[in-house]
Amino acid sequence: MRRFWAFALVVGLPVALMPVGVLADSGTHTYALHMEGQNFGVAANGDHIAIDGLAEFSVNPKSVEGEGNFTHTDSGGTVKGAGTWRADELLNYQSYGCGIVHFPDGDVILEGGRATQLPVLRLWDRPLS
Repeated sequence: MRRFWAFALVVGLPVALMPVGVLADSGTHTYALHMEGQNFGVAANGDHIAIDGLAEFSVNPKSVEGEGNFTHTDSGGTVKGAGTWRADELLNYQSYGCGIVHFPDGDVILEGGRATQLPVLRLWDRPLS
């Protein structure tokens, strides 16, 4: 009988003390991504890509709809390509949690996170290959 209680204590205690945040959330959540200004990335060689647009995506089940524009420039500022993008598939979403933003007209609850999407890029309205 002592072995049973020792085993139950070793297995049961960590589970009982496990934080609730570790348990998976299987609810459906819908989020909006607003890029009101250009977001950009810089490559090691100095090339820039700037994107803007809107997207709406959901988890459980995963889905995404969105589109926008992009511009690729080299380190000297010469435009190497430009066109449109469309979100084709939501690969992953990692929530960073909620927070309250205080505005003079009232408080707003926002959630941050990282969405990994599979975009379809069209260079001057031709698909990139």
